[in-house]
Amino acid sequence: MKALILAGGYGTRLMPLTANKPKPMIPILNKPVILHIIEHLKANSIKSIAVAVSHLSEKITGYLSDGSGLGVSITYFYDKEPLGTAGCVKNAAPFLDGRFIVVSGDSFTDIDLREAAAFHDGHGALGTLILKRMGNAKGCGVVETDGDMAITRFEEKPRHAHTGEYTVNTGIYIFEPAILERIPPNVRFDFAKDLFTPRHAVDGYKGYVAEGYWSDVGSLRSYLDVHVDILRKGYLGAGDRRRAVTRGRGCVIHDESVVEGPCVLGDDVTIGPGCAIGPYAVVGEGTSIGRGCHISRSILWDGCVVGEGSCLKDTVISSGRRIGAHSKVRKAII
Repeated sequence: MKALILAGGYGTRLMPLTANKPKPMIPILNKPVILHIIEHLKANSIKSIAVAVSHLSEKITGYLSDGSGLGVSITYFYDKEPLGTAGCVKNAAPFLDGRFIVVSGDSFTDIDLREAAAFHDGHGALGTLILKRMGNAKGCGVVETDGDMAITRFEEKPRHAHTGEYTVNTGIYIFEPAILERIPPNVRFDFAKDLFTPRHAVDGYKGYVAEGYWSDVGSLRSYLDVHVDILRKGYLGAGDRRRAVTRGRGCVIHDESVVEGPCVLGDDVTIGPGCAIGPYAVVGEGTSIGRGCHISRSILWDGCVVGEGSCLKDTVISSGRRIGAHSKVRKAII
């Protein structure tokens, strides 16, 4: 099975983080989200991958190259104009010569894709939507199925959906190549708005309710939450992983400072005296934190400088930013 990663979005909800960086390149635990996706595909024995790119495409192609350094093969398809989610798939039709999986380039998941593919094959579906049961459907497509898991209703981001038990669309799909016949060429065409319409809802589509973790990273809240979720689940190694502190090479932490896990420090991070870092802090490569700073539930990208006496919480600081001394920052993107 081949895979297509949709990586051409503008990431407007994450501005200014995405002003000079495409959304699939924003880091999760100091690694671009698209790299997490590729590693997950590879772990599920999917090594032939296409990436649909548009906005700041050179940032993605320059980082991933042909995929050989990652143990996969990557082919790129450029969308000169916005084609929508399904239109991007149509544009990659020459690559999609058999059953294939589509993955959004702004999501993090550990869903077992082999089990989803087995479900797809077993039900003889034209397309399978991978679904998750969620307690909050805000910002998600809500899907209903019948007893045979056929899609009976699809509503994209309903305004009334806030809390409760919902089955939501993850934006991960498995398709037969015949799906391409339903997508017109060279026009904007979306899965949610145009392909999964009431007229087509029960016409060959099945829903697979997956176990495992899934989240998008399209907003500040979800971007912070995915870090907390990953760190809380303890993906960081042996021992009491919920309290783990991982340190990159060359980290310098003053003896008078405390780093409370779960926490991730990149290479060459410097932490001055009297600091309290964590829990749920991720600090990027080469970042310098001055004396007496308190940082928790925050993500600092590479090369940041935090002035002494500053306090950061629920905040994301993009690469190379400087935070002045004695700053108090909460729930912000800088």
